[in-house]
Amino acid sequence: MCTMCEPTAPFKLTHSSSLDDYLSNNQVWSSNMQQTYPTLFTEYNSKGQDPHTLFIGCGDSRYNENCLGVLPGEVFTLKTVGNNINTGDLTTMSTLEFSVIYLKVNKIVIMGHTDCGAIKSCSDSNVYNNLSSNLHQYLKPINDLINEKRPELSELNEHEQMKQFSIYNIKKQYKTLTEIPLIKEYLENEKLEIMTLLYNVDTGLIEPVVC
Repeated sequence: MCTMCEPTAPFKLTHSSSLDDYLSNNQVWSSNMQQTYPTLFTEYNSKGQDPHTLFIGCGDSRYNENCLGVLPGEVFTLKTVGNNINTGDLTTMSTLEFSVIYLKVNKIVIMGHTDCGAIKSCSDSNVYNNLSSNLHQYLKPINDLINEKRPELSELNEHEQMKQFSIYNIKKQYKTLTEIPLIKEYLENEKLEIMTLLYNVDTGLIEPVVC
């Protein structure tokens, strides 16, 4: 039997789900949202967006801005592999400019997570060296960071090392972000606050990362 084709609690869709399944799920979600927040769509979302936060996270399917307890309309989102902030990438840079200059968010959240596939791939040279060409190039800064920091973590077990590598990566992305002229200007003028956080996939809880 194809295990990917069978629904697994608490998930609603599977690899074999059809378009009708997606549409049906959406109808249930929309109905539930309207019952809980009757004016959200009609009085708020239908009249434009005014987000307060840009959320920069990993593309991992196990977390997103919803872990902050927010509703649609509160958070603009950028998700990349390994929550990597690549200043040479037009998507990343245009997202920063759009959210800060035009949407006027006053907070940016950089949130990494435990059990990160990008971190684990870069921590194993055999895996990293056999990645597809684009991923190998894209993850090189994270791979370099892990190779630099690895000697400091020799006394930790593998689970603790992976978590610490994720924390180091959050700090690296923070440094990259704060060196971007636009972000630096907004920080200096106190128009922007940056929060650095780690999401724990085994509890759903977030913890602050001091940069």
